[in-house]
Amino acid sequence: TYLNNILYISYDGLTDPLGSSQVMPYIEGLVAYNYHFTIVSLEKHEAFKAIEPHIKKRLQGKPVKWVPLTYKEGRGMKSKLHNNRSLKNTVCEILEKAKFDLIHARSYPASLIALKASQKKGIPFIFDMRGFWADERVDGKIWNLKKPFHKLLYNYFKQKEKLLLKKSRHVISLTQAAKNYMVNHFAKRVNENKITVIPCCADLDHFNLPKGNEREKSRAKLQIKNSQRVIIYSGSVGTWYLLDEMVAFFKCFMEKFPDAVFLILTQKDHALVHDTFIRQGIHAANYRVAGAIREKVPEFIHAADASLYFIKPAFSKMASSPVKLAEFMGCGLPVIANAGIGDVDEHAAENNQLILVHELNRTGYLAAIDTILALPKSKEAARNFALTHYSLEMGVERYKKVYENILGK
Repeated sequence: TYLNNILYISYDGLTDPLGSSQVMPYIEGLVAYNYHFTIVSLEKHEAFKAIEPHIKKRLQGKPVKWVPLTYKEGRGMKSKLHNNRSLKNTVCEILEKAKFDLIHARSYPASLIALKASQKKGIPFIFDMRGFWADERVDGKIWNLKKPFHKLLYNYFKQKEKLLLKKSRHVISLTQAAKNYMVNHFAKRVNENKITVIPCCADLDHFNLPKGNEREKSRAKLQIKNSQRVIIYSGSVGTWYLLDEMVAFFKCFMEKFPDAVFLILTQKDHALVHDTFIRQGIHAANYRVAGAIREKVPEFIHAADASLYFIKPAFSKMASSPVKLAEFMGCGLPVIANAGIGDVDEHAAENNQLILVHELNRTGYLAAIDTILALPKSKEAARNFALTHYSLEMGVERYKKVYENILGK
């Protein structure tokens, strides 16, 4: 049988947490359907050194060729241009040597390279947008529109966004909310049949319900008693995730449960986390900070009774689909999240294991705490919701359908 050749371009490295949870599993699922991948990705030095053997092992014997490039670290324009050039030149070289049926580009910088390659070689490309990139940079205070250069960059990428929506063969959106916005505001460039919604899915065989005494074992390692209430947050802190507000929520929770524990699972910035707890007057006995590789994350989640995340409210966050939601619910935990982000409001309306905080202040926190305490705890209800909306199989199936539509299967 003829294998369809897919060139996959990603600014995120396969050795990044995002790469290993949001690129690899889909590709591993798609190779079963006669797709052959060449992946070009930018890899950060430290992560690459630590995780490269693990990724290579996962790819062994699969029809996947991985071309890892070195990601040049640094905040300035110089390193950005270097990364872009290295990605672009490598893609051009690969396209000279082999024939491809489709280019799958993840996020904006990769998609701009795909657009050029597509125009030159006539290969269709998928704009896997992951969110409104230029708006995220403004909302996340990376770009300041009062600075002429940042304003110029913003306008440049918003123009390119229109072009990517128009010229791509298909568009992938993380949320229905972002799809609705595009259909209403960019109707001339993109009709709704051209956009498929694929949220950040999780491998729910890995993120599963605790078995036997797993919960007790996890708690023992963390020196938490079985009688204590535990809330967990996992992921990065800062920029989008509101650590101060999450700790303030926990402080309200401690009024009802003085021996409660807030478990923060994050790879970096441990000092910042400790400072935040100290600043809000929370004693070391009431919190734990740990880092964990993806393989170990479910163990920590199993120690908790509920999970929490607050995302900075902003225009661009209508396109946000945090994978932690799928992971927490896959492990059977109710989730407390702030309203108005991505598709979370619609999801909460159909499932009582997702509790919304409507205002990020004491009133909002106490109302959500009352809701969660009155809630009939059902690990199965949380997990079933994750299986319906966020399973890896569903994500792979949707990507497969997009590929088939383009390649005329």
